Amino acid sequence: MKYFSIFCLMTMLIFSSCSHKPSTDSEDGSRTGFSMNFFRNVLEISAKDENVSISPYSAGVALSMLASGAEGETLAELESALNHCRFVREDLGSNDSVIISSANALWMNRNFPAKKTYVKLLSDDFDAYSASLDFSSPGALDKINQWCSDNTHGRIPKALDELDSDMVAVLTNALYFKGLWYYPFNKELTRKDDFHGSLKTSKVEFMEQKQKFEYASFEGNQVVRLPYAEGRYAMTILLPSANIKMSEVTEYITEEGYNQLLSQLRTEDVVVRMPKFKVEKSLLLNSVLQNMGASKVFTRSAELGGITDADVLVSEVNQKTFVEINEKGAEAAAVTTIGVRLTAIRPVEPVYYMTIDRPFFYLISDIENGNILFAGRIMNL
Repeated sequence: MKYFSIFCLMTMLIFSSCSHKPSTDSEDGSRTGFSMNFFRNVLEISAKDENVSISPYSAGVALSMLASGAEGETLAELESALNHCRFVREDLGSNDSVIISSANALWMNRNFPAKKTYVKLLSDDFDAYSASLDFSSPGALDKINQWCSDNTHGRIPKALDELDSDMVAVLTNALYFKGLWYYPFNKELTRKDDFHGSLKTSKVEFMEQKQKFEYASFEGNQVVRLPYAEGRYAMTILLPSANIKMSEVTEYITEEGYNQLLSQLRTEDVVVRMPKFKVEKSLLLNSVLQNMGASKVFTRSAELGGITDADVLVSEVNQKTFVEINEKGAEAAAVTTIGVRLTAIRPVEPVYYMTIDRPFFYLISDIENGNILFAGRIMNL
């Protein structure tokens, strides 16, 4: 029963997808299926006491651009890893209360020009900027990093540490999100308290408010959804029972059971106490993508003829993220880089209490179309 409860709790995290039917694992064409699979695989390669912060959406966009230039078995593997759901240009719904942007670029080594058909496809489908640079010049690295900084409002100032002259191309996606809470936390209620991490107990600032939130609980496990202004975006927090190890939850991060669990959310009076936090992470995603079935693209037999006539492979896929949560709302940014190189009187309602004072998971998602922009696990603060 404990594991059924964990399973139900984890699949609550999914709100919608390209396909709205329930699934035993993940629906082909479902962005949620890709996002959960990606999140689970990142957790599996991460140290058990490590904070995790990723952007499934940014990774999905970058991999979709790569897949657009792939062929044969390499294309089939990338499509499978993407759960047969491309992340192309779309209106993310930025407004005065929620600033959100996604920018794409193709950076080509001038010694290895990209095919015109590929450049046009990226422009048409992804609104991607393209540039031909001298990769042997330090100015090329500076230009790419400046673009990443500009498109993340300075939160990811250095996406790449180096740019080798034998690199043929770099694909980049930059994602930025800044949203005000629909119900802001009152700073006067913020107090220091203990956060019981997996390695230590530390004094951190806890925000607090009582509000009607969508909420569910199962045998000590709790889920709450905190909306951002305008209601389209929300942060969902999963707090496993103190009796469950975080590692036991990982395998249940799937799309399975989505419809069953979604029906458990109810609007309740909830007192939420949660820590303010800031996480900055850098992650090499090669092994994650290989575990998801995209392996050939990293080998000399990679089929990337849609990008260039040169014999190339993907050398590395990197992602850097920044997430900060405070009383006003959230600010988050991510850059994913893919390096391609050669070779009335109402009855009294119950009040629920949720104190997030131990390791937890979080997602920032788009309620309307199912995009999971950021996901993470907080183990220690």
